[in-house]
Amino acid sequence: MRCAGAGLGGFFTPTGADSRLATGKEVRPDRDCPRLYAWHRALWGRSVPGGPPLELAVVPARGFEMSLRTAGGPLFRLASDGVIPTWSSRGWARWFDADLAAEIAKDADDFHRVASTIGGYILFPRNSIGQAGSTINQARGVDRRIADRFDLTLECIRLHYSDPSAYNPLGERLAYYADFFALFGDFDGFVRLFLLDDLVTADRSAVLSFMSGEPVSGFSMSALAVDPAQYAEYRRRSLAFVKERTHGFASSASHRTPAMQHGCAASAKQRRTPATSDRRSPRGGDDGGELR
Repeated sequence: MRCAGAGLGGFFTPTGADSRLATGKEVRPDRDCPRLYAWHRALWGRSVPGGPPLELAVVPARGFEMSLRTAGGPLFRLASDGVIPTWSSRGWARWFDADLAAEIAKDADDFHRVASTIGGYILFPRNSIGQAGSTINQARGVDRRIADRFDLTLECIRLHYSDPSAYNPLGERLAYYADFFALFGDFDGFVRLFLLDDLVTADRSAVLSFMSGEPVSGFSMSALAVDPAQYAEYRRRSLAFVKERTHGFASSASHRTPAMQHGCAASAKQRRTPATSDRRSPRGGDDGGELR
């Protein structure tokens, strides 16, 4: 990703972003891109269903992060998280055979470019003073039962609300940030605020899989694609989700567009070095790593 003197449209138009690159400064958008955080503030600074408005502010802190509070409530540190991995970086490649790796590489840049529009991002808590351990962003990237997939992450969040005693790969870390999730009241409130309706059933009783389109039913199956056909289906469904969510954002934010001087755009040439620490994801990031 690169941050350049561009307008806001690049986060809504994946193909238009590259044509507006002006400088060569390589950035990690989840950490370094002010335009991304301006969109977060515009989209999520509204009332939680049945609750008070969320007061969001962009905070420079070795890059950018968000602060969040409700009237009279505690202060939260939040960071942007890209939610759609392509599994195309070298850190992931060791898990795939040659045929599957070829399928992943085939459209990796276009896939990544669309996944880098605003429909492919969300906010999760960062550790505040006195907090320690993996963030949700880190935990979902490291755990092979999740493999950075947002559909499986969302299923873990659903279980956090509906059945805290159920088997949940991210249960311990979600419970650690329980005060953040309590802001939304219940799973429906979380889904409605972050415009995730296309990824759940109408009654909110299940999350739909990016692999099959069917409800997620546990975590016993491989979180990674096992053959080219399955990956192609994962890519198709992930792209459809991001495009529909981005389209929904365009109308949601049209009346409160943030006025920012800088923008970020996806760079097809960007590749990340695989991580070696067990605490870091194969995508090569921590709280602000760029997904590949």
